[in-house]
Amino acid sequence: MQELDVAFDLFDKGEFQQAEEIYLSCLRSIPDKTSTSYKAALNGLGYVKSFQGQFGKATVYYQELLEISKRESNLKEEAMALHQLGMVERMAGNYQLAADFFATEGEIWARHFPDFYVGFAANFYERGSIAIKEKKYTEATILLNQSLEYAVLAESLVAQGCAYRGMGELGVVTSQFNEAENAFQKALSAFKEAEDRVAVEEIQGLLELHGDEVSKEGEA
Repeated sequence: MQELDVAFDLFDKGEFQQAEEIYLSCLRSIPDKTSTSYKAALNGLGYVKSFQGQFGKATVYYQELLEISKRESNLKEEAMALHQLGMVERMAGNYQLAADFFATEGEIWARHFPDFYVGFAANFYERGSIAIKEKKYTEATILLNQSLEYAVLAESLVAQGCAYRGMGELGVVTSQFNEAENAFQKALSAFKEAEDRVAVEEIQGLLELHGDEVSKEGEA
């Protein structure tokens, strides 16, 4: 549906309210509640609500996706819905609940889709992000390196950029600022090549934010 493309472009530009209105209109107009378009609208609404900080509403949309995938016995879509639910809980600061979702997701990839490398990359990235928040820095290092390994296998520039971004964030919280800058620069390169404008702007902001810290470490 063309409307879904328009809504995604609006979301990508940060125009969440307009994107939400189009996604909701799509949900109302799609008769087949198991169609690809209906699922895409649910997923889009989940993202909108997540980035608006309305995590409870985001969970409702992703739970519906999870229920559809279970009814259809579609394990790949079930794992993806679990990943989205984990992402929402991670953003909400509910780290244990998020970790539980990611653990279940990871079990599906390992048991049924061992070659779905991008799924593993995203899963390890999220788990690494949680480990950083919980100050489990050794665990975070292991998880983010695993994320990068799978991202390379998947030949996914976006997944590689995410792994490097996580490594940069780890470097910042552990005061390894030169390592952080190096990781952020690699993330920036990957996101630029992937033409992910939002991610590029985010990394540029992180580099500007921590530039002084990098300079001070170099002078030490």
